[in-house]
Amino acid sequence: MDTNITIKKVWEDDFCAEFNIKFQSKVNFESFSVSGNFYLSEGKDFEQLSKALIEGIGDVVFKGVDGNFCKLKISENVRGLKNINYHLFTKEQNYDTEDCLDISINTGYIVEPAIVDKIATRLKAFYNEPEGCKISLVHTEE
Repeated sequence: MDTNITIKKVWEDDFCAEFNIKFQSKVNFESFSVSGNFYLSEGKDFEQLSKALIEGIGDVVFKGVDGNFCKLKISENVRGLKNINYHLFTKEQNYDTEDCLDISINTGYIVEPAIVDKIATRLKAFYNEPEGCKISLVHTEE
C-alpha cells in the first residue's frame, strides 16, 4: 500500500516523550512525505486516537511548541472503511524569516475494519513502548 501514516517514538525521559507523526504517499508516481515531531507528557492522545479509529469518527490534535500541531481526523464510509485526514501546521522563525507549512491531506477510505482492532489495541498503550518503536495507522506490520 502506497499511503501510510506512521507514528514513531523518538525518545523519552521521566517527564515526556517525543513522537514523529509522518504521512507518506505517492503523488504523480513520486514519493511524498511530510512529518512533524511532537512532545507528549501522557498517553491520553493515543487513547483518544484509538477510540476514534474504533468508532469511525473523531479527531485528535497533537500540540507542539509555538502553535505547531498535527491533527488526525477520522471518518468512516458506509462500507466501514476509515479515512484519516492528516493536517500539519508548523511555523518556525529562522533569523528574520518566518517559515510556515500548512498541509491537509487524506489517506482515502483505505483503512480496513478487519485491522482496526489490531492497530487500536496497540495504539492505546503506544506511549509506554520503548524508544524507536513505530506503529502504522493504515495497516498492520507483519
